[in-house]
Amino acid sequence: RFFPGAPELPKAPKLPELPKGPTLPKIPNPFDTGESAQSEAAKLVNPAWWKRQTFVAETLEQLLPRAPKGYDMKTLEIGGEGKYLGFLRPTDKKWNIIEHFAVGLSDWEETLRAEKVRVERQAKLVFAKPNFLTWSLNQRFPMGDKQSSIDMVILSEGTPAELAKKGALNGALVNIRKAMKNKGRLYLVMEEGDEIALEGSLDKGMKGSLLDKAGFELVAAKIDEERKLVVGYAQKRGVKSKADKARAQMRDLPSRTGRKKGFKEKVRRPSTSKLEDALGLDDE
Repeated sequence: RFFPGAPELPKAPKLPELPKGPTLPKIPNPFDTGESAQSEAAKLVNPAWWKRQTFVAETLEQLLPRAPKGYDMKTLEIGGEGKYLGFLRPTDKKWNIIEHFAVGLSDWEETLRAEKVRVERQAKLVFAKPNFLTWSLNQRFPMGDKQSSIDMVILSEGTPAELAKKGALNGALVNIRKAMKNKGRLYLVMEEGDEIALEGSLDKGMKGSLLDKAGFELVAAKIDEERKLVVGYAQKRGVKSKADKARAQMRDLPSRTGRKKGFKEKVRRPSTSKLEDALGLDDE
């Protein structure tokens, strides 16, 4: 009561309890570098993710092959989603990627729909035609094109470990070698688990590893500052291009002609009809 003798005010009626709303999904921490940062939005604002992408992009740019202007390349990836496909084309766009073969370990339409969308998106960025192939381990490896026709193959981090769990890593490496051109390059983006799966050591150049046994030799590799990610490439072991053979013939020339060591006359360079021949890019 505010004043003496004033009547008591009636109590307000009790309001009905409101129904509870739906539970909102947990928003991932965009700065989390662990498994919880799974959404694309979280990755785009994650400094660690950008640093990782920059390292892969810059290293692959340094390791790209030489090729004539306007040369058309073909790429292949097993078990990935094309996330590094854009890094396989030089920033100056000197040459092109015209076709990309994505080999999945299960059906693209049934279980790999999200991965297929990502591959299509990445292929579109480099103006490449995407080809989706499925490899069942009890079936012949789908080459997708004629043998020895692929210029660049890439295995992204986690893929060697996944293939090893399925018992398919050795078979994948053997078939990759068959699909590649003689001077083609197998790019590897690896974590520690992938090195273990390959049964080798980067410090020893992967000698004795599954990579070595499949007929590859590691040419170059670089590790990031955190020493968690390695980017490098391997090539077919023991394969020489026509340019290499021509240089070997020139080195053997003194012994063939009976001359003493060293040339007194001017030696002409071996003639090549095509630039691709000199670079070894036409080897099938």
